[in-house]
This record gives sequence, structure tokens and C-alpha cells, in this order.
Amino acid sequence: MKGGKYLWRRRFFAHFFGIFLLFIVYLTQACSVSSNSAKDRPNVVLILIDALRPDKLGCYGFREHISPEIDELAGKGIKFRRVLSQCSWTTPSVGSLLTSLYPRTLGLYRRAGNEILNDRFTTLPEILKSHNYLTIGITANPNLNTNYNFQQGFDHYVDSDIVWDWMKPQSGQIKFSKTSHQLKSASEVFKTLLGILDKDKKRPFFGYLHLMDVHASTKTNIRPEFRSLFDEYGRDEERTYYRKVRQVSFDVGNFVQTLLAKPGSENTLIIILADHGEGLFDHPDVPNSGGHGYLLYDSEAKVPLIFYHPNSILKPRVIEQEVRLIDVMPTLLDYLKISRRPPDLVGKSLLPLVKGAKEKINLPKYFVAETRMNNLFKLAVYSKNYIYIENRQKYPEVNPRELQSRYRRQDGRRTDFINEHPEIAAAMEIFLKEWERKFPEGKITPSQKEASPETTEQLRSLGYIK
Repeated sequence: MKGGKYLWRRRFFAHFFGIFLLFIVYLTQACSVSSNSAKDRPNVVLILIDALRPDKLGCYGFREHISPEIDELAGKGIKFRRVLSQCSWTTPSVGSLLTSLYPRTLGLYRRAGNEILNDRFTTLPEILKSHNYLTIGITANPNLNTNYNFQQGFDHYVDSDIVWDWMKPQSGQIKFSKTSHQLKSASEVFKTLLGILDKDKKRPFFGYLHLMDVHASTKTNIRPEFRSLFDEYGRDEERTYYRKVRQVSFDVGNFVQTLLAKPGSENTLIIILADHGEGLFDHPDVPNSGGHGYLLYDSEAKVPLIFYHPNSILKPRVIEQEVRLIDVMPTLLDYLKISRRPPDLVGKSLLPLVKGAKEKINLPKYFVAETRMNNLFKLAVYSKNYIYIENRQKYPEVNPRELQSRYRRQDGRRTDFINEHPEIAAAMEIFLKEWERKFPEGKITPSQKEASPETTEQLRSLGYIK
């Protein structure tokens, strides 16, 4: 009897030990699979060209020979024909892009200088870093410098070395001057990324590159070979903008070719997009229509979006369904087969469209964007045919409520259809009220230093205040 008791114990411990060994083997294999799957994932480079309008690219219908390099990438990849930003200026738009949350949820509203991206929001680079990506961010726009906490989740983050007056220069930084100091060029941004990749060999990598070459109100260098192009256009601002687009397309083409030729970078998904558009005085009867941030017309709200992944299973196509920048983050995570993500993401994955779905995916009936440049407050609702805009603060040459057609140039009261189609405006107004209830205004996270009175003229010259 006693011997049977000890035999039972020996059998129990032997059985337990066997199960324990199997568990260890399972964990080892799981870790190995996880590690291998991470290595098998593609690198990702997100090239954001600040203030780039899609209709000023050849692949989106511009008649001039302006962007052959970007056009080639679009022709070999996935081009989204209609894409809407969630704000018409940089800080709120990029915050939304990197979190898949609305700018109001993030508490990013008004002028640059006193609002930062709170740590409690999970960013795309944070998620990718947690899945063994090397994360690199390089910005030529000082509104995204570490002062504003946009470095969250990046292993390497390179600030703009030119800063605005309200920013305290760090080591190696100088204050912006329209007459002398220039922002970092696209070629410099690309060179910086390639240099980091030469030193840090970890793969896969994610690169976020924010280019300022096209941004109309800032001084960037136009090289001699591009300075005499587009002379037939009457306005200097328009000629300059087109020359910058031509130059940045050339630089993007060179960069992509160089990157893909580097060992370890062959399997790279390239994403080209913008944070907002540029008015370019397409709305002559409305003040402040030359730049961005003041209006929510298509010229300032629509952006390009191109996915290019050479040697992948993706087939070139044009996606006609209108989508949003807020959808990019969940789309990319699905593309990389990363299922863990914050539960409150607002954007929807566009992966079925990327993979060739013939049917439209389920997106909201209407899209919404807002801007609060300076003390301005505008909200807009977009359907296929119309834009319904509420000008919450009095604004010259526009009605408090507008209904603009998306099939013609929008120009304030002169093109306002609200009296002709009050029923359409009413339906969109109801949607907007429900949207505001669903997405209440979040609290601002202030920066440590507010803008000084001396920066007012600087902000005005950049178009950030009136």
C-alpha cells in the first residue's frame, strides 16, 4: 500500500514534468515564430509632403509635367483618388494621422505654440516599436518638434533645426527668418534617414518623414534646374508652388530608388501623402484663401494617398471610394498583420480596398473636418456632392452656414447653394450635431511656454493668425 502511494507520486511528478517541458517548448516556438514574423514584416516609410494638393500631381490629373517620379510610384501601386484630412493645418492633422483619433479628442485646436500631444494617446510608432520595429522620425516642420511631444514611440527623432520664435532653440537650432534661414530640404531629410539606417541595422524599420518643401509660406531652397519652370503661370505664388512640387517629386524618386537598393531595405512599403492642401487663391472672394488653416474647402482639405510596395502581392489600382487620413493607421496595422491596438481608434481599415475588394467598405455616411486656426472655428461635413460648413465665428464673405458643391470651385457666398437646397443642408446639420455629441471636445494639454507677444508678426507671416 505504501509502495503504491510512492509510485503514484512518482508518476504524478513525471507527468507534471513532461507537461512542463512541453510548455517550455511551446513558448520557445511561439517566441521564435513571433521573432520570425517580425523579421518578415516589411519596412515602412511614410513620406508626408506638407501642404501638397493632389490635383497638382500628374497622377491626379494635373496637365503639366510636374511629378513624373511620384506618378510612376502611383502607377505601380495603390492610389486613393479622394482622401480627406481631418484638419486643414499641420499639428491637429498629423496628431490625428498618428493616433486615428479626431483632433478635438487630442485637444489639438488652435495656434501652434501652446498645445502638445498628450502622452496618454497611443501613437502609430509606439505600436510599431512594441512589435520590434526600429522607429525613426524626421521633421522639417518645427510644429512637430519634441517641444510638442510628437516624438512619442520613436527610437530616433530628429527635430527641425530651424524653429519658430515662440520655441526655445535647443543645441544646434536657430530661429526662422524668411530672408536668411531655410528649413531642412527633402534631400536633407532623406539623407538623414539613410544615415541612421547605415548606423542602426535593426530591421524592420518604420520611418516618418515630414517634408516642408512645398509649404508656400516658408522659405525653402529651389535649385537652379527648377527655378525657370512654369513661367507661363501669372501669379508668383503659383509658379513657386509648382516648382517646389517638381523638385520634391524628383527628390522622392531619387530617395526611393536609393533606399530600395540598400541591403535589408528591398522589402519596403512606401506611403506618400500630405497633411492638408493649399488654397492657392482658388477662392478669390474669401479672405486668407492663399494658404491653409482658415478654410475647409476641398483645396485645403483633400490630400493625396499612395501605397507603393514593390515585389508584393498588391496589384496596381485606383481606389475610387473616398476615405480619410484617420483611416491610414488601422489600414497600415492590418497590412502588417498587427492586431493589438487601442480599442478607441476612430479610423477604419482600408485593407480590403487595398487588396482589391470590388465593393465599397463600410465608412460613415458623411466625413467631418474642423479647423480652429487662431480664434477661428469652422466645422465641415462632406458628402459625395456637397460640403456643409458651419462658420462658428464670424468670417468675412461667407454665410454662417454654407452648402458648397464639390464639383465646382468653392468661393464663399458667390457659390453657396444653401438657399437652393435647404433639405440637404438640414440632413448634414443633423449629422454634425450627432457627431459632436459622439466626439466631445477634449482638454488641451498646454506646453510649458506660451507664445510671447513678439511672435505675433511671425505667426501672421506664416498664416497662423490674422
